[in-house]
Amino acid sequence: MPTQALLTEAFKIQQPKLITLLEIFITDAIILRYAGHESNIAWFTYSSNAWQAATYTAFPIQLDAIGQQNTEGRFESQTIRITNIDKGIGDYIRQNDVRGNKVFITGVLENLIADAADRVFRWKYRIANASAPKSEAQFQIQSYFAETMSEVPLQIRGKNECGWDFDKDGTDPVAAQTCGWYSKYAHVYYSGSEASALDSTNYTNASITKCDKGIDTANGCKAHFNQNDTNKPNLRAQAYQGIPAKPIQRITI
Repeated sequence: MPTQALLTEAFKIQQPKLITLLEIFITDAIILRYAGHESNIAWFTYSSNAWQAATYTAFPIQLDAIGQQNTEGRFESQTIRITNIDKGIGDYIRQNDVRGNKVFITGVLENLIADAADRVFRWKYRIANASAPKSEAQFQIQSYFAETMSEVPLQIRGKNECGWDFDKDGTDPVAAQTCGWYSKYAHVYYSGSEASALDSTNYTNASITKCDKGIDTANGCKAHFNQNDTNKPNLRAQAYQGIPAKPIQRITI
């Protein structure tokens, strides 16, 4: 849900400037950060399960249809070109396979950059292909949705059937951001004893390693997101009841 600060800005007559922030993970330690702005932007990055301060270098970024589907329902890939790339990074890209590495595209308002929660959007991509001819780096990026499309809850599913993969241990990046049972709930509030998050009183067969994709079933959402626990996110009332409507942290793909 948008924060109150974002809602306030949305109803102003003079709309604030939207800044696009780009993070490209060459490795877990080498991360390129750019801001589509005339000057550097001090914002945040998500690391070690927390938001950390980070600086984004001013760079002309032009990305269209971020996170959108085309008329056929497909998530189009996009190409990012970065000029004057550092020689060491260019050499690394030429010598190593960076395909599959993460790319984050985040939208923030120019006058709301003090709090990571005030971001307008945050989309997660993968590097599908990369090259570094001379001093330029080129990245073709693809939405996580493009490769998990069959797992995304489309409208053809029954309203009581969850289409997400079960987040049983936090290792699946899509499940961890969608279902989020382990990553955003059990591991956060019951670290080391995740089974304590289960509603084993009403669902005696509830398991921390499997899910039957239902809501009020033996191994569904109510069994995993214990309804008597105030830390749990609320569940949707109608369509796709098995998906938490208010995740503890915003869903980012």
